[in-house]
Amino acid sequence: MSVLRDYAAAVTQPTLPFASPRGSSARFDEVIAPDGTLRPAWRAMAPGALTLTIDDLSRLNREVGALLADDGVTYNPADSEPEPWRLDPVPLVLDSSDWAKLDVGLAQRAELLNALLVDVYGERRMLREGILPAATVLGHAGYIRAVAGTGSTDPHPLLFSATDLGRDGDGEWRVISDRVQAPSGLGYAMENRRIVSQVVPELFHGATLHRIEPYFDALREALIAAAPDARPDARVVVLTPGALSETAYDQAFLAGMLGFPLVQGADLVVRDGKVWMKPAGWPEVTPRERVDVILRRVDAEWCDPLELRGNSQLGVAGLTEAVRRGGVRLVNGLGAGVLENPALLPFLPALCERLLGEQLRLASTPTWWCGDPDALDLLTPRLLGADPTVVVRAIDGPRTPLDASDPARLVDRIRHSPHRFAAQELLPLSQAPTWRSPGQVDARPVVLRTFTLRHQSTYRPLIGGLATAVADAALPTASKDVWVLKADPADLDQG
Repeated sequence: MSVLRDYAAAVTQPTLPFASPRGSSARFDEVIAPDGTLRPAWRAMAPGALTLTIDDLSRLNREVGALLADDGVTYNPADSEPEPWRLDPVPLVLDSSDWAKLDVGLAQRAELLNALLVDVYGERRMLREGILPAATVLGHAGYIRAVAGTGSTDPHPLLFSATDLGRDGDGEWRVISDRVQAPSGLGYAMENRRIVSQVVPELFHGATLHRIEPYFDALREALIAAAPDARPDARVVVLTPGALSETAYDQAFLAGMLGFPLVQGADLVVRDGKVWMKPAGWPEVTPRERVDVILRRVDAEWCDPLELRGNSQLGVAGLTEAVRRGGVRLVNGLGAGVLENPALLPFLPALCERLLGEQLRLASTPTWWCGDPDALDLLTPRLLGADPTVVVRAIDGPRTPLDASDPARLVDRIRHSPHRFAAQELLPLSQAPTWRSPGQVDARPVVLRTFTLRHQSTYRPLIGGLATAVADAALPTASKDVWVLKADPADLDQG
């Protein structure tokens, strides 16, 4: 029996075991329209997709697991043992019209975040004009005072970013959060594509989808071009916290794809305002290999034990001063972490109009900064009533929501320092078929991570990404390859 036909029957009949929740919490289904027909993206891949059976998916799942094990693909949760990377054999498939809206919105969002970053560490017009409350920025741990007011002339300190998105109940994409400090996942996305293309070659080659390999070429070119002296032979390195990092495999895979050395802080040294590779025989031997660009996967506060965090063993002493003097380019800059801040989201529409002269194209999930008295008054009844659709997070620190088991205590904590918190409405998210052993396919909510790069004077989103089938009580999180179909087979792979 066809997996997709069974799935279609289940998600359109709420009495069946894995039917989607109905009513106000009903989810947009990525495969099946409300009338039970295939959505355009999947219809374009029929009949190949329709012939897949449970036995086929079971075999594909085993093959995926074997290939991932052969490659040693892992994820290292904090304070836990490394876990095998989980990849669902069923991709998330988007058609060209769906992606077109994202493409424009993501490019604009990167432009906006870059303009805001320049302003926050420069003239601070948005703070002085009251468009953005100063406490949302100056009270954020990602605001690096050592970088502020240094007179940097770089108009594009944001070179590479990631954005997490989910769909609302109407199927519209909304931004959940931005990742600009040290965006992860691009290496995993490429590994997912490599594996899935091997296990379903007929379906993969039969679909006219955008290949993602050219994006790595663009990233390589952009990093080399970012060198302070615009040297064509610029040396680029990828700075990693080491093998115990949560995304160590992702970092190593990305460095390998780009052809750049993967280094740790102990491999580098600052001399005369420049960064050098430590040679064999150091310190008796003088460094000769200058580093021009560092793609950092180390959070800013750990990058320099001299100026930022004295107990850090992950960074390079003097790195901040080398950046100030223009001796090295960091991607992204040390101060970019201030943008990983849910308190900014309510102000982005006004910031976009002021900084870019445009309306914001890609809306965020409804978010309130608790430092706004009106917002807090609006939120308090929902929090005291234990509204399950609202969560509260610190504007920095761990991304996990605050404990809401005692609503009165939660509200008291917020009122003690309201500027430190933001509240978000949970999106229903869309759902997609996801393999569940033994022999079952479930509808699981999905989140999409996208990547955007500044290349040749414009911001370009990766046509594709990394999807996550969200964990539930019975199943762990699993990743999905993201297929974006071309409008025309002759379209370029990455625009």
